[in-house]
Amino acid sequence: MKMNNGNKKRKMARKRAAIWLFSVCLLAVLGCTGCGGAGSAASGYADAKNGVVVVSEYVALDGVEAGVAHGSGFFIGKEGEAPQYLVTNHHVIADYLYFGAGQNTSFTDENGTQYALKSYVRVYFDSEDYVEAYVVGYNEVADVAVLRIASPTDKRRALRLCSPTGDMVGSTVYAIGYPGIADNPVVDSVSTWGLDDLTFTSGIISRLTTTSGTGVQNIQVDVSIGHGNSGGPIVNENGAAVGISAWGVTNDNAEAAAYAVNIDEVIALLNLYGVPYVLETDAPMGSNAVMIGAAGGVALLLIVVLIIVLIVKGKKKKEVLPGVRQEAPAPAVNSPASQPAASSVSGNPSSPGDDSGYRLQGVSGALEGRRFMIRKSVPLTLGRKAEVCNVVFPAATAGVSGKHCQVWYDNGNIWIKDLGASHGTFLTTGEKMSAGQAIQIRTGERFSLGSEAETFVLTQKGGN
Repeated sequence: MKMNNGNKKRKMARKRAAIWLFSVCLLAVLGCTGCGGAGSAASGYADAKNGVVVVSEYVALDGVEAGVAHGSGFFIGKEGEAPQYLVTNHHVIADYLYFGAGQNTSFTDENGTQYALKSYVRVYFDSEDYVEAYVVGYNEVADVAVLRIASPTDKRRALRLCSPTGDMVGSTVYAIGYPGIADNPVVDSVSTWGLDDLTFTSGIISRLTTTSGTGVQNIQVDVSIGHGNSGGPIVNENGAAVGISAWGVTNDNAEAAAYAVNIDEVIALLNLYGVPYVLETDAPMGSNAVMIGAAGGVALLLIVVLIIVLIVKGKKKKEVLPGVRQEAPAPAVNSPASQPAASSVSGNPSSPGDDSGYRLQGVSGALEGRRFMIRKSVPLTLGRKAEVCNVVFPAATAGVSGKHCQVWYDNGNIWIKDLGASHGTFLTTGEKMSAGQAIQIRTGERFSLGSEAETFVLTQKGGN
């Protein structure tokens, strides 16, 4: 059958319209991705100082305080909201953790004299204005720590984060912080630790590197980083943090190299503990959040594809594409901190459809004999802190951290992840899991929290 010229022209017009529409939407989606994209409300690197503070450790012996060390830190959080969480290096708070992490303890000197001891972490907005901070979580190997202050503050703003990519090598970055050398006696500054006392140094990203053996991601920079800069942000031209000032090395020839922790290591820790943050792409992130810009762009492209098919085929109404079957989405894994504590299997109020069919059985220790249902929608978080866990151990349980590990269901399988536990999580083989590492476990396999004294086995409904 021959097509007349009118039909040919209409068909060609529909094709041209479809190609034009697809091209426009593809450019729009590409514009929503990457650091510093068109959707980014960048404020500039100089304004990034409004997110930076001093982080200082103190130890009190018999009530007499003494400063141990100080570094820098920066706030993160939701766009437009007063921030409550901040990021720094683990080594900036290492002495606080070593001396009891804020708990009342004691110290005995070489003469046998015993002292009451307590450690603190403080966040300084200036030398006369500070608040106490508390540790949310940390990764000692990656040298990252997340802190929280008691209530949100309007004295600083949250910085956005930018995940470094290879094409950023050679681009300009800035280190912001409070290096101790800046307050030398020659200068003798009249004020310290305020916004006007911040030090900026600039340079470029020399390379992105991964440390052998640990897999920790770092950034080599030629920025000047001094003692006290540790924990402060390395920001791009737009003021988004791409890394954390961390450390440097010098060889016998006085050649030096400076390094920052890749911000991806921070993002992993923030995701682990459900701490909110914002990427430079304007996409709000956090526990159970989605990259709104990217997801919206993908959804837009899917809609456009459907429209194109309809245009080309000349349809006048929507129809389901042949051969395409929509699948039910996987159930969302909700934050355990917002869920009620998990009860034993008997009397569990979960709906039958939410039962994965798997159980955690306490084999030894404080929860020996207890069985916990693994739901499809809510992970089991094991630890001592009732406010963030739904499988809760007694406060004095040795070897178990406040938030120790997590077990969850996904597409017919059961997974376990160590949450940075101080004494580790161990598998049946005796292998110690790395912090943040997720491993699939099968029915009959065991794992232990801290030691074999606190052990669980994965079973199925009705099994022993």
